Amino acid sequence: MTINDGLYFATATISLICLVYRGYRRYRTTDARKVLTFIFLNLFLTGFFEVLKDWYISEGFSLASEVRTIETIIYFALHNLLSPCFAYYIVLINGAAKNKGRDYTVWFFTPMAIAQIVLAVTPATNFAYGYDEQGNYYRGPGMIVFYLVALFYFVYLVYSLHKTKNVLKSDYIKGYPIFLGTVVVGIIITLISADFQLEPVTEAVAAVGLMLTIDCNDGLIDIKTGWPNKAWLKMNVRLYDVYKYNYTFITVRFLNLNNYKDSMASSVRNNIVNKLSDLIENAAPDCEIYRYDESTFTVVVSEQLDEEKISEDIINSFGKAIHSDISDIDIRTVISIAKVPEDIESWESHERLIEYVPESANSQLTVLESHDLTFIKRENEIKEALHRAIVNQGFDVFYQPIWERSSGKIVACEALCRLYDSELGSVPPGEFIKIAEKNGMIVDLGYIVFEKVCRAISAHKLWNLGIKKVEINLSPFQLLARGLADRLEKILYKYSVPVNMINFEITETAPNDSRKDFTDVISKLTSMGFKLSLDDYGTAYSNISNVMSNNYSNIKIDASILWEAEKDRSTKELLRSTIQTLKNAGNNIVQEGVETEKQLIFVTDAGANLVQGYYFSKPLPIEEFVRFVKDFNTKNDIKVNYKEEVDAGKDGGISNKVEEKEEAGKAKAIAEKAKAAAEKDKVATEKDKSAAEKDKAA
Repeated sequence: MTINDGLYFATATISLICLVYRGYRRYRTTDARKVLTFIFLNLFLTGFFEVLKDWYISEGFSLASEVRTIETIIYFALHNLLSPCFAYYIVLINGAAKNKGRDYTVWFFTPMAIAQIVLAVTPATNFAYGYDEQGNYYRGPGMIVFYLVALFYFVYLVYSLHKTKNVLKSDYIKGYPIFLGTVVVGIIITLISADFQLEPVTEAVAAVGLMLTIDCNDGLIDIKTGWPNKAWLKMNVRLYDVYKYNYTFITVRFLNLNNYKDSMASSVRNNIVNKLSDLIENAAPDCEIYRYDESTFTVVVSEQLDEEKISEDIINSFGKAIHSDISDIDIRTVISIAKVPEDIESWESHERLIEYVPESANSQLTVLESHDLTFIKRENEIKEALHRAIVNQGFDVFYQPIWERSSGKIVACEALCRLYDSELGSVPPGEFIKIAEKNGMIVDLGYIVFEKVCRAISAHKLWNLGIKKVEINLSPFQLLARGLADRLEKILYKYSVPVNMINFEITETAPNDSRKDFTDVISKLTSMGFKLSLDDYGTAYSNISNVMSNNYSNIKIDASILWEAEKDRSTKELLRSTIQTLKNAGNNIVQEGVETEKQLIFVTDAGANLVQGYYFSKPLPIEEFVRFVKDFNTKNDIKVNYKEEVDAGKDGGISNKVEEKEEAGKAKAIAEKAKAAAEKDKVATEKDKSAAEKDKAA
């Protein structure tokens, strides 16, 4: 056996083993898997026929020349298919071939057809190769066509990979150069020496590499069903976004499937899952199917397919009991159907759709279509608006006054972020804050707000107006941002703002994270001189020991508790006792959401020493806030020079100033009335207490 025979034998052996292995694994059939299987079959036949030919000729059998001629044609016919097959496999994997019509297919395979035409005329013309009178093989001028065709597919393959390099898994990016480089080395050596046919075996090695890193990568496959998993879906969605493909995205979520996890054997449960999987496959035979998680499948329907029929078939497959070995199982199913990019675009919006379960999903089958999914589009629009605002520093900061009971003056305020977008208009904080947190924008947003607040404190010298603290909300995501304390310190220094002017508000749920990093950052901030307020107290699990251990300077009781207290007597008494308990523990109590005089009297009587709400003022832009505080905190006989604050053209003129002044005076008068009423109640309570003590002594 010659060296070349050994190389061809190795090629055939490697390919045969891989074919057997692929049959054993029994993954779900896809176009890409079909192509890779064909590559292995091609390489097996190439190696097998080469070894068979050499053996036949060496044994001196008759018709050796004819056998050699036929085998050579078979060799080149198979070999000319390899480069387009390798390239086609890659463009199927990275999405370049998806949703392509007939024109793309013709364009892609035309070079291969040219090579095969050259091969077809070669036996009569010796254009690509031939044999001399002694039977020695030689290359003809047409051989260059074969290599130019191979080069075309190689260049296209590299271009396609480069276009999607930021989306493909790192395993792919690392593996492709190695596998492609192996083939290139084999081609070069074969070109240099026709007597050393290394190219086929290097192609077999490259195919094995593709199979192990992509085709049979357990990290991309759901082992139980054989379908691609969430990781593969995520990669493909991003690839399709690169190519701007249109498709229909269908999710099938089984709400109560996990309820049977502990009540039935795993084999029975797996059987149910496979039945559900088969129902989807039968309804969508030509579509991409993924198993997103244990209870969710997703289907990608190409725009070339009949989306309406496939959707209808999937819907009709569910809504009825699933037969198992034990009994019929009722599976509650939610099917969501969205068009890309009309309804959803990014991977994040795909995830949002997959995981969304409407409150009305109590029936056996719930179907959500485009008109039910407008909230996802709204989230995407807000995400884009947030991005624009971060780039352009487009957030506004409004300030809501905080009134102090003991002095009857405005002594603090809360800085509240506002977003007005050129396309969406005003976006409520309740919408954009959650989206900013979910998409990692909250950290940048927080720094922008903090800098705007520091700039306002410095520019208006708020401490001269009697403002002791400015409350700024600090998200748990911000607390865990790297370098937070140092960044805040630099901004303070930039605007010469005293650190004791800043009070960070932290939500009650944040400390429950109980991560050491969280505690370390809190300690660092307090050591720098920042004060902390516990925000929205009463809206989550209330842990008194946690409240006491974090050295909060203020406890802010959520407005919803106060509003509920007006409707329910027990809640009212609970609120009263909560305020008194926290106050007795040495905390400042800030009651949020005070809107009426009755509420003000109640919370101050209960012990709240700081009050915030529309009763005093709505959140105001900094210029209006400054005027409001001056009017509120200054006695009537002290005049305020508005010219020093704002140009008349900006604040709407003298009439607005008069209205603001009247509103501030009215608010102060009512606040003083509330203060007097509270003092009167306190005196009455002390008298009652004194009388009770006298009666007891008697």
